[in-house]
Amino acid sequence: MPSFRHLNCNPVPYLHPHSHRSPVAHRQRILSTPQICPGYLDKNNFLFIMIISKEWLQMTHYQQMIDTLKLAGLRITPQRIEICRLLAESQEHPTAQQIYEELVKRYPSISLATVYNTLDVLVQHGVINLLGEAGDNAVHYDADTSPHINLACLKCHKVIDFPSEHIHQVDHEVQMASGYRLLGARVMYYGLCPDCQSQVSHGGTSHDHEIHFA
Repeated sequence: MPSFRHLNCNPVPYLHPHSHRSPVAHRQRILSTPQICPGYLDKNNFLFIMIISKEWLQMTHYQQMIDTLKLAGLRITPQRIEICRLLAESQEHPTAQQIYEELVKRYPSISLATVYNTLDVLVQHGVINLLGEAGDNAVHYDADTSPHINLACLKCHKVIDFPSEHIHQVDHEVQMASGYRLLGARVMYYGLCPDCQSQVSHGGTSHDHEIHFA
């Protein structure tokens, strides 16, 4: 049985406010830096296990959003810090209204315009994604910009991530067949989640929750 040596995480590369590197390029640098959280090496320094912690990813993405706001010339107020923190930690793909309603409890002076302005800057710089509506006539935001599938329930309007290795295969096929150099993709499926399906009567239909694309 080999003896293992525990390793701590490598430090997260920091983006200086006056750096020539964009937040998106900085993110690529972070993702290309070996991160071992925690990892183990055997006596021959052979990498045995590598685990990227969810908390580490949230921390790096939160810092990317803060760096983006600084580079855009926005003041880093407690309200904007909380917007970034909520986006980095949330799995709910919130709307601007939902973010506002969550933060106004602690920051009564925050305005919906501040939330929208902050989100717009983050979207423009590519550190969060703007998703389509989920049957609720509201735009949802996704802090995970890596290739993945979103599932939207048209009844409760919940949006979740659905990880799939096949999306990378589709990206490759599209790129090879079209000649395009792909820079990103957004894939969203619409339907009824398991909880909402159970609430629909056996004789009923879900036509009230259909979405129509222009």
